[in-house]
Amino acid sequence: MLYKSGVVEFYAEANRRIYKLCPEPFKALNIWLEQYREIWEEKLDSLELYLKELQNKKQ
Repeated sequence: MLYKSGVVEFYAEANRRIYKLCPEPFKALNIWLEQYREIWEEKLDSLELYLKELQNKKQ
């Protein structure tokens, strides 16, 4: 399954298969995830500010 999806490649050595991760799918995944990271960072920063405000009001 991983081989067919391009995540790994392998070669046979005697009765073993030696697998190696392919970086390209992970690079593509990182690019795709980057847009969501930015959104979540903004939301988490806003949440942090809100929680600090609540904490300051209690003091």
